[in-house]
Amino acid sequence: MFFLTMFRHAVFAFLIPLSLVANGAAAFESESGPAASFYKAYYLQQQGDVAGAAKLYAETLKSGQIEGAIKDAAQKGLTECREELACADFASLMPEDALAYIELSRPGKQIHDLLDMLGLLSDGDNSWAKPGERYLAISPILVNELAGIRGVAVAITGVDPIAGAPAGVAVLHPGSVDAIRGALETALPAAAVSVPSIANRPTYMIEEKVYVTLTSRLIVVSPQRAQIEAVINRLDGKAKSSLATSEALSDVLASRGKSLLFFCVNAKPIVPMIQMMGAASEELAIGNAVLDLNSFKWIAGKFGVEEDGPQLELAVSYEEGQQNLAYNLLRTPPISREILSSIPSGAAGFIASALGESSGKKVDVGNESANRAVIGLDYGREIFANIVDFAVCVVSPKEGSKSKSPAPDVAVVIRVNDPTKSEKLWQQVLGLITMAAGAPTTDGIADSISEVAVRAYRFPENVNVFFATVDDKVILATSRHAAQLSIEASQGGPSVLDDKAFAPGISRMTASTSKAVLVHPKRCLEVAKRFMSERELEEVKPVHEMIGDLVLAAMTDESDVMFRLSMSASSLPNIGPMVAAQLQKEFESERMHAELNRASRSKNWDQALAALDQLESSGESNMHLDQKRLEILALGKGDREQVVELAKTFADKYKHHANALNVLAWNLLTEKKYEGKYNDIALKLAERACEASNQSNWAILDTAALANFKTGNIKRALELQEKAIEKGGSSSQEAKARLEEYRVAEAK
Repeated sequence: MFFLTMFRHAVFAFLIPLSLVANGAAAFESESGPAASFYKAYYLQQQGDVAGAAKLYAETLKSGQIEGAIKDAAQKGLTECREELACADFASLMPEDALAYIELSRPGKQIHDLLDMLGLLSDGDNSWAKPGERYLAISPILVNELAGIRGVAVAITGVDPIAGAPAGVAVLHPGSVDAIRGALETALPAAAVSVPSIANRPTYMIEEKVYVTLTSRLIVVSPQRAQIEAVINRLDGKAKSSLATSEALSDVLASRGKSLLFFCVNAKPIVPMIQMMGAASEELAIGNAVLDLNSFKWIAGKFGVEEDGPQLELAVSYEEGQQNLAYNLLRTPPISREILSSIPSGAAGFIASALGESSGKKVDVGNESANRAVIGLDYGREIFANIVDFAVCVVSPKEGSKSKSPAPDVAVVIRVNDPTKSEKLWQQVLGLITMAAGAPTTDGIADSISEVAVRAYRFPENVNVFFATVDDKVILATSRHAAQLSIEASQGGPSVLDDKAFAPGISRMTASTSKAVLVHPKRCLEVAKRFMSERELEEVKPVHEMIGDLVLAAMTDESDVMFRLSMSASSLPNIGPMVAAQLQKEFESERMHAELNRASRSKNWDQALAALDQLESSGESNMHLDQKRLEILALGKGDREQVVELAKTFADKYKHHANALNVLAWNLLTEKKYEGKYNDIALKLAERACEASNQSNWAILDTAALANFKTGNIKRALELQEKAIEKGGSSSQEAKARLEEYRVAEAK
């Protein structure tokens, strides 16, 4: 069967195209007749017009006027096209009673788009690359091969009680990647047992556990033969019911779109199984009471690459009237456009959420709440009744600012139903805190920003809080700059709604979005700069220059019947140059390490030191290099003064690394190449290692004992060696032998 299959593929792969070349011109000249229909059908199939090709193939075969290889090719083409049409939606091939479904669809296209966005896809032009430098450019040829894969789908229908394995079926559509199908057709006859075919499709069994059936376009796999038979029936149009027609999952399946990866779980049949297994479980009873398990409809998730970047989404669907206590307690109303319009344009990032419903009534300043004393219950009412929604944002520092505040420029904008009440409450809280910190009054300092009355409250450590109200919004900010930007945005000035960088993330918000976090990493780095050391600034510089207008977003949609969490990234940076720089850095590091080793072996100490200097100047610094430098100075240069100074630096630099200190000390003591010239240095390193390990490591104590012995302090050596044996050295014959040696030396 294998050789016949391979021969048939060879005929279709080579003879038919040759036939097209030889006979196509004459057939198309007449533009009529069965032969012309066949050639047109073949052309349409190659161009992706499967429906048009199937129609012409059928007409060609129905005419009865073609024979031989052309007829076989037409029949094969018709079968392929019909199967292609039938499996346009994998869900239409899957069992209607599937408990879970997973689908990977057209990976090549989305991988291509993602690599292109990241600047990792080669355009065939590498003229920009510098000679001798490395770079990463993934060939489109490789990606195009992946693009040929149509996808994979898996449906799980339950658990086989006998085998204890999942029951279900998987379908692989290799698309135009013939290598996958060819590999399977080659491997299956050798590794599996041929069994009776299913609907005239070759079928195999692997290790008496799994059936594999090959159709014209698909590879179908299942532990149950009946599952494959059902898939073939749907493929041939002999069965209409499928997962695609399932009432329970039809709505979530329709939301797949062009996702790369999609999964869904039908909760309705699973919940009774869980309840049956844990019928007497107290935990399950509590869980059911809190989560209302019977209200769950489905759980789903998807990941895909959209036009502006990758997006991940997870969702849970509930029945109408659900009583999920945990979910309902965490649910909040939707975020309003009004709160978003109060977040300044150019913000580094923001968090927005709603807490309550708007009363829709405008409260006049000076109403009765202004004259009423604030009581304890007002704090609870503020959170649970008065606040509608809020946003916390971080803004980039003012250009040229030399602020010494330990806090970044942060603003909190709170939209409330009664701003007069909120103003009095927040001013009282801020005033009491500042008075407790040493302020003379609770009133703060009166100020004005953008023609709005502001009060500034001073806290220790140069921390300030500016407070203002604009219409129905309360604004608190840690700097005058942040306060000004928030006030101006609340007055109708530029906001994140006008910020092009945040536009893709904000566009994903819906009428039920209740919580959202959007971050602009480049602006966040600008905020963090004044809190960084010079070294940290140098390390993040390449990242800061590369990330551009990348925005990361996460948000939740919460309605009576749906919870959805979505995460996305937009304006992905071109990381090609950074990857190339890293590859080049690693290449240079490898080259210099090789040069260092060659120079050390040949005892070319000047060249070895030059290689070390180059490695350290490139930012590479570690214990190994520091040890190597000390070794070169000790062996090659014989500069004792430099060795002593370097050993002291090493001991200070790695004072908490007991093992590193111990290894260097042991090498100086025991390796013949040092000729015992640096035993005094080894002693100091060993003593520092003992301090770092709190004299609890027998091997380090053993080294210190040897160092004392070799520098003439036999009594101290004996004390340390006895302690080493006590701490675990009794398992070492060498350690015990050294103890005897020290005892003999002391006796003399």
